[in-house]
Amino acid sequence: NRILSSILENPLQKLWEIEIISPEEKKKILFDFNNTGVEYPTDKTIPELFETQVEKSPDHIAIVEVIHEWPHQLTYRQLNNQSGGLACSLVQQGVGDGGNVLVGLMMNRSIDMITGILGITKVGCAYVPLNPKAPATRSKYILCECRAKILVATRRLYEDSENMGRWEGEVIFLENVPPAITSHSPFPIPNAIPSNFAYVIFTSGSTGEPKGVPITHANLSPLLDWGYRSLEFGVKDRFLQNLSYYFDWSVWEIVIGITTGASLYMVPDELLLNPHACAAFMNRNNITVLHITPTHYRYFLNASGTPRMLRYLFLGAEKLSRELVQQAFASVHQDCRVFNMYGPTECTIISAVLEIQRTDVEKFENLSSVPIGGPVGNTGLFVLDKYLNHCPLNVVGELYIAGDGVGSGYLNNPELTLEKFIDFHHSSFDLPRIHHSKLYRTGDLARRLADGNIEFLGRLDHQVKIRGFRIEPGEIESRLGAHEKVKEAVVIDRERENGERYLCAYFVPAGGAVETFDIELLREYLARVFPDYMIPAFFAALEKIPLNPNGKLDRKALPDPGSTGLLSGNDYVLPRTAVEKLIGEIWREVLGIEKIGIDDKFFSVGGNSLNLIRMNARLDQELGIEIPGVIIFQYPTIRMLAQYLSREEKASEIDRKAKVEEGKNRRLQKIQKRRSLK
Repeated sequence: NRILSSILENPLQKLWEIEIISPEEKKKILFDFNNTGVEYPTDKTIPELFETQVEKSPDHIAIVEVIHEWPHQLTYRQLNNQSGGLACSLVQQGVGDGGNVLVGLMMNRSIDMITGILGITKVGCAYVPLNPKAPATRSKYILCECRAKILVATRRLYEDSENMGRWEGEVIFLENVPPAITSHSPFPIPNAIPSNFAYVIFTSGSTGEPKGVPITHANLSPLLDWGYRSLEFGVKDRFLQNLSYYFDWSVWEIVIGITTGASLYMVPDELLLNPHACAAFMNRNNITVLHITPTHYRYFLNASGTPRMLRYLFLGAEKLSRELVQQAFASVHQDCRVFNMYGPTECTIISAVLEIQRTDVEKFENLSSVPIGGPVGNTGLFVLDKYLNHCPLNVVGELYIAGDGVGSGYLNNPELTLEKFIDFHHSSFDLPRIHHSKLYRTGDLARRLADGNIEFLGRLDHQVKIRGFRIEPGEIESRLGAHEKVKEAVVIDRERENGERYLCAYFVPAGGAVETFDIELLREYLARVFPDYMIPAFFAALEKIPLNPNGKLDRKALPDPGSTGLLSGNDYVLPRTAVEKLIGEIWREVLGIEKIGIDDKFFSVGGNSLNLIRMNARLDQELGIEIPGVIIFQYPTIRMLAQYLSREEKASEIDRKAKVEEGKNRRLQKIQKRRSLK
């Protein structure tokens, strides 16, 4: 009726110009479901918010770093002085003289990492986090793209990073930086202002190179203000610093912690990825706040690792299933608050939040996933059609984001910025106290439910998320296609039975040698330019890439590596001994593959650093043998690992017998001594 009446009123208008949503529904979307605009401080920066907390609780513990099970800690005052020392060193190097100066940061999860973030932002610069495990070529590309002149790093990480020495900029080694005696410098340090970039996060790009997303202190302010008003973090809270600092969600995790008086616990990756050990650590140290991806939290549940002291559990960065939420509620304390969080890097970390109530879980039964909730932090969320018209409730469209958290675009990439950040002024988007001159196109399919919450349905394009990281398969395809022995390549994502997503690369060899192609050649080639989460778990050589009648990729015709022997290149040999059978069972469980031979290599059948640690934890649980992570590189097949474990098991048994014998001898000596005294 609305379409017909509009045509009768104006026969010359185009169909796409007709708004099919009713005025009542439109009012509900704009003013009820997007009513997040509030007044908030617009003049605050990360260093100012932190220093305010230093004044409130100078002697409270800010950071705890666990090194070889021994805690090293800094108070808020000490952290302020230590980061002040770095700020002085940066000024002496000539940075911080205004403008958006970008400084590289290469750190492991540590006190130094937080010192680096604060020290760089104190002088009005933005930190650019580099993955220390990524290939040096990628790190140098990012530094060059940022036009960075200075890199803050630890000496060991820098020297261990192959070829980083060829970078021509200056390096400040944090070990050489003395802490300031006080937080005040003997010479002027320029202060950050809200319009300065605070950080630049690089994400995967479809053109073959990563793209940088700069975010200002002003962009971050409304989200932090929402956190201060909606959550009750304080000096009694202890955060497990779980998220990688080159993952944008970590900015929220770190900054909301150190600006509310909480303590951040920094632990090594080996502990974080061992669910048994990590849950035990969290319980011993009374960890109250955990940010984690659904994939990672599922490992806790599968290993019966339950962090019992949590007050807050934040799940995000991936699709969240109703089943996992039910398991999460069963695993935490009755009073623990559980949240689902959503947001692209381009819109300052978190744009939508749903606090999930235990009584609401049944409402999600007929949905594809748990809703991402509604907008937060002076943000507006809109589900639009391809003509930027509002979609009615329950109608699928593309999710667009407006508001104060929307960034300015991509670093040194005006074309992509114009494509994704739309300059748009229209009365149909008028929201109180929310700036929305730009709409960000998320590329996510969504629909708004009748209660105002938004259900995430997937991607419009082929972008995927692996372990929480956003990845453009086109970047990997481009790199594979550049290899001299590859004629054509396609990269897609698949899902294991446990819900974990992984990448699979299909390619046509340039010489046609499908049967004899050395898969490890491509794996090593990609490892020189990509971090481990971007390396496909599976590679398959094909005679040709299957196409449908329309000439497009036929994804359904691509063989499933998990159920075939495409990858090993070895004859399939069944496990024979009890140890081989145990390892094979654990590999199948961890990797989600039905058919694994004893001569298949762990990393050639889908293994990565995450499930490597899970596998070692399971073996430790079953055999009582602690296995160093490096062992799988030395003994990469089931056959070889079984031989190693058999030797270790015998050695452990000998050691146990020796200790029992030693105990007997000590007891005999005590008895003899007592007798002699009598």
